[in-house]
Amino acid sequence: MLRHGMSPIQLSLIAGASVQVISQHYTHLTKDDAYDSMMRVHSGGRPRDGGRR
Repeated sequence: MLRHGMSPIQLSLIAGASVQVISQHYTHLTKDDAYDSMMRVHSGGRPRDGGRR
């Protein structure tokens, strides 16, 4: 879910777990995942390539 843009806070509320537990569980996410998330936020949710194919 986090890879698709859900915030750790939202996931913690849904899962009934603390944000710390969610963060510890998802530490395996790659730098590409972090970059993609940052770019989605920066671009207003558009994919990294701007949606062009």
